[in-house]
Amino acid sequence: MSYWNGKRVLVTGGTGFIGSHCVERLLEHGAHVRVIGRNRQSFQKHLRSVEQDVDFQVGDLTDVVAIDRAVADQDMLIHLAAFVA
Repeated sequence: MSYWNGKRVLVTGGTGFIGSHCVERLLEHGAHVRVIGRNRQSFQKHLRSVEQDVDFQVGDLTDVVAIDRAVADQDMLIHLAAFVA
């Protein structure tokens, strides 16, 4: 049994190159994955194959309300987001 099995994991930056691969691996190991991102288009572009298995929430990491909503009931957070200029 995998350590990740059944864990609720929030991934910031989950729509990026590294983050999307991390999301796929977490799902393979049985995690329940939530991703927070600025827009659904990036999510659909990078995670289309697992879209139905991921809880995607639109939000910005500078928005306290969005962060509170995203981290609610999660076991852990993997922070892979980067500053966008």
